[in-house]
Amino acid sequence: GAVSAYEQNQFGFWEIAEKPFIQEEPPFGSLGYTVGIDGDLACLADKSYIYLLRQDGNKWVEFDRIADGYQCLISGDTIVIGTSTNADSGLLKVYKYDKYQGKAVPL
Repeated sequence: GAVSAYEQNQFGFWEIAEKPFIQEEPPFGSLGYTVGIDGDLACLADKSYIYLLRQDGNKWVEFDRIADGYQCLISGDTIVIGTSTNADSGLLKVYKYDKYQGKAVPL
């Protein structure tokens, strides 16, 4: 899998923006298993980690990584992570983006 970011130009057309920066690309091409985005924060899941990114100017930059996640949602500065691909099992973990610490903190 792969993830690309797009931005709308002044004419209303969508253009590919710079590829999101992730410090270590995940193996097996599973990046983008789930994606969540709200404003200038985003979460990308593969089958091992949740990658947390923030928009810095016109770039998306990884600021944190959480292990044992398969699915992610983001709303405002709240990040919800599912620990299983099965809707009937697993746990939900809830984090909040702390801009002063530059990382996600568990709630």
